[in-house]
Amino acid sequence: MRVAFLTSGAMPGLYSDDLLAAKVLVARGHEVAPAVWDKTTIATLNGFDAVVMRSPWDWYSRPLEFESFLERLGDLASPLFNPHSMLLDFYDKTYLRSLEERGVPIVPTRWVTRDALETLPDLIRAEGWARAVIKPTVSANSSSTHLFSAREARKVMSSLRQKDHHAYLVQPYLEEIEHDGEWSLIFFGGVYSHAVRKYPKLGDFRVQHDHGGRVEPHVANALLIEQATEAVRRGVPGALYARVDGVVREEQLLLMELEVIEPELFFRTDPDAADRFADALIRALSST
Repeated sequence: MRVAFLTSGAMPGLYSDDLLAAKVLVARGHEVAPAVWDKTTIATLNGFDAVVMRSPWDWYSRPLEFESFLERLGDLASPLFNPHSMLLDFYDKTYLRSLEERGVPIVPTRWVTRDALETLPDLIRAEGWARAVIKPTVSANSSSTHLFSAREARKVMSSLRQKDHHAYLVQPYLEEIEHDGEWSLIFFGGVYSHAVRKYPKLGDFRVQHDHGGRVEPHVANALLIEQATEAVRRGVPGALYARVDGVVREEQLLLMELEVIEPELFFRTDPDAADRFADALIRALSST
């Protein structure tokens, strides 16, 4: 079996964490090769038995190109993971609306267009939020994401108006992130695999490594796993991989994002995670 892991021009080889999964597949007699996402790549991908979206991490700096690339993947003859329709549905964070309608508890979210940014001060005052986080609905790695109070809203509005984003989501800042961290629970084939907690550096709110955040492996309790499993079941049945990101408040997991396009899967934090991923991929291929 020949497997392509989709990567980016900024990182054309296999990401070190994904390399752990690739090594497991190779040890089982399969071939794994990186393939940089690009519209010219589509034809070459048909030479693989499976194509897995893994680390196209420059996509958010070229969102229109990436959206076009996702649409072109619909013509792919090789099995694609995650499924094409799922990638399109979850490319834009407005998928959170759909998840909430399906009964998945999410962090309270309000939606603001670029033309309505001037409503931000009134919005967070009306909601009673001391501080809020705003991010584009199409973004990654906390790009163009701001933490602000009502008094700081106009400065944020001025900054965002210089960007090309058309819509934003606004959420209350959950202080649990500072001491309890943000949970990421990873699933393969709809089954819970392992979990990590991500913490921001002191004085920041962003948990990503690029912003000084850190990751620690953690054992999730049964209630948390049950809640995350339900989010996956309701939101992305049929996903080869999914990462449930959220904050726990009063024993309830509040979903921040359900990542099925290119989440880091933290294979390095669990010695058996790469094997579980390989098992899920082979099962998925056997059913196609």
